[in-house]
Amino acid sequence: MEQEVVNTNISDVYSAVNELCSKLKYDSSHYNAVFFMAAITYDFESLSKAIKDRFPHAQVMGTSTAGEISPLGFTENSIVLTTMSSSDVKCRAVLVECGSRYPVVNKKHIEDALSECG
Repeated sequence: MEQEVVNTNISDVYSAVNELCSKLKYDSSHYNAVFFMAAITYDFESLSKAIKDRFPHAQVMGTSTAGEISPLGFTENSIVLTTMSSSDVKCRAVLVECGSRYPVVNKKHIEDALSECG
């Protein structure tokens, strides 16, 4: 498995995603999974869509943060994008809402994702 971590502090979502992708070694079709952490100053829905549009064949997961950890250390008002690529590993993302209060509600979705991955 190969992992890459890139970051940006460009405030415009589309320009930020372009910069993040330009820092990666490979074309977006190479990656199995993409995880991003973004400051709450970004429009999360627009950012999620922009990243998913750039990585249509990858499982995309993300979260908003009050501070991001990148290869540069602790940063603020930034986006950190982590990619994973492997021909041997399968990934499936599952949205777990209210996981700390009602984890059993998500049990079927988690089991389905695990089953898909083998």
